[in-house]
Amino acid sequence: CWKPNRPSNSLQPRASKSTLMALIETLAPQMLAYSRQFHTDGEVDWQPYVIFFHPKNYASSVVNTDASGFRFSEREGARFSIVSGRSLPCARLLAGNSVAFGIGASSDKTTIASRMMAHDQRSEPWLNFGGRAFNSAQELILITLYRHLLQKTEEIGRMLTGLIKSL
Repeated sequence: CWKPNRPSNSLQPRASKSTLMALIETLAPQMLAYSRQFHTDGEVDWQPYVIFFHPKNYASSVVNTDASGFRFSEREGARFSIVSGRSLPCARLLAGNSVAFGIGASSDKTTIASRMMAHDQRSEPWLNFGGRAFNSAQELILITLYRHLLQKTEEIGRMLTGLIKSL
């Protein structure tokens, strides 16, 4: 829980959790969808090797996941994920941590993978391979476990300290 920095002898009471949640709801309402379901005390899917992953088949106006827990990317109303991978002749992967997953994005179409498709004329979609709170070893394991579901991978981009680096 966030606690403001103030002297330990302060007589001011700390904000209650409900007050903080009300503030979050006012300033960034999309964050409630993430805080309710995508924390380790929410509905995460505990898995071998990657430890935990996102809830499967989660649906909301802010974040949606497929049958494996991957977040959808969108382009012109079409949704893409690893589940649609077998039907795609070729795809590109965006691997990374919470930033790649899109924590804080107001919808699936505002994630980095979706925005990359909006500004890329190539036909192959970017699939969101981001994992909340993942480190680089977990990212690699995730790609290793699911890449076989794709017919062909054209490119793998990785979020690296806020920058995209092609592998």
